Formats: sequence, C-alpha cells, structure tokens
Amino acid sequence: MSSVLSKAKVALRNVFEAFPSEAARRAIAGINNRVLGKTDGTFTLAGLAAGNAGTAGIAVANALNYIIDGKKYAGTAWADKPIPTSLGTQGTGCYCKYLVSYGTDGALTFTKGNEAAGSAGAYLPDLPDESCPIGFFVIQTGATHYTAGVGAPATDTTTVGYYDLVSMPITEH
Repeated sequence: MSSVLSKAKVALRNVFEAFPSEAARRAIAGINNRVLGKTDGTFTLAGLAAGNAGTAGIAVANALNYIIDGKKYAGTAWADKPIPTSLGTQGTGCYCKYLVSYGTDGALTFTKGNEAAGSAGAYLPDLPDESCPIGFFVIQTGATHYTAGVGAPATDTTTVGYYDLVSMPITEH
C-alpha cells in the first residue's frame, strides 16, 4: 500500500505522468522552464549574436542560470557554437525561426521551425522536452538557400536577426 502512495506522490510532481496530453505538457514546460539570469546573480539575457566571422555558428555572450522542471542549472557562454547540419536546408525566398535552448546536461541545442513566405507565418518550434529556451534567430533567404552549419548565416541570406528569450512566448502575435 505504501508503494502505491509513494508512486502517486511522484506522479503528482511529474508533469509527464500528470498530463497525458503532449500539448499541455509543452505549454507548461514553455511557461516554467526559464532563464534566471547570469551566474553571478545579476539578471541579463543570453546575448545571442553571429559567431566568429566566417563560421557557421552563433555566439551566446553570457553564461546563464536557468530552470528546467523546477531544478536550477547553469549554462556556459559560447564564442562560436556550430549550428548543426542536421537542421537541413531552408529554401529560397522564405523566413524560418530557429530556437536555441539549453538542456539539463548544459548542452546548447537548436530546433528548426516552419518555413513561410512571410515573417508572420514563420513560427517558433515547440520547446524540446527537458529544455530551457534562451533565444532564437530568424533567417530570411533571398535568391539563395540557407544550409544549416555551412557558412556563416549572414553570408548565405538576405536577413538574419537574433533575439533573446526568458521563456517561451505565449503567443507570437
């Protein structure tokens, strides 16, 4: 009997067991998993920017404390974190948002959103499980496509913008 009660208490604290709906879990994680600020106790944002000149990466100017599922973690700053080639190729004449997040292991990850003809139609992808969003970058291609991890984004595109996040936006409008 006590093992049943013990499992019930754990389930109450575990979002994955308490909410069978993936959409509900992602919404809760998007609200709760957030940046706390710099590791020295002051608040600042990630400071996303282009990586070193001529590379296919991005920079994260500030080391951050962040929360994932109620636990505090610390992420490091990156002068030039390569964008993975596994994100594939973005077509010509479109917009796409790429989410940047830290995981529970401190790894910086990238998630590709949808491609759209206009900026209003390009949405941030869902926050991956056990991740904290720290920002995103937007790429608008012109006559040439963008291939993730190959060449600096600014040279392959007509527009690149970098934006910091504290948590996932509730709405993008």
